[in-house]
Amino acid sequence: NCAYLDEFEKPKIIFSEIVSEPQFYYDEENYYPEATVFFISGEKLKYLTALLNSKAVTFLFKSFYMGGELVGKIRYKKAFLENVPIPYPTDEQEQPFIEKVNQILALKKADPKANTSQLENEIDQMVYALYGLTDEEIGIIEDSMK
Repeated sequence: NCAYLDEFEKPKIIFSEIVSEPQFYYDEENYYPEATVFFISGEKLKYLTALLNSKAVTFLFKSFYMGGELVGKIRYKKAFLENVPIPYPTDEQEQPFIEKVNQILALKKADPKANTSQLENEIDQMVYALYGLTDEEIGIIEDSMK
């Protein structure tokens, strides 16, 4: 369907439907996904990229959208993604996420194998705070990712 063809030439998030870990990529290079690769367009995309790749949202998917024939895999279907409780941020809340994502993008552009785990961990802490999670809840999420 060509109805949304112009969306490919805008910033977007590209992701695979079935993966073993989150793989949400922010794209400004006008990539055209195919087959089982999908995209999200709209606003607040860097913020959304940070949240969708976070341990907290991964925990949610592993808890509710995994299993059956997908042993060890997560299935990111549109219907599932639409049900994720994503807080709509103020500009003040969103800005630190944008800064971290920009840092990761710059590092990965310079070296695709760059280690960005420290920045990813900082984003995880920001997501925990955004959702108001307790130390106990954070511990459950962190333990499940080991």
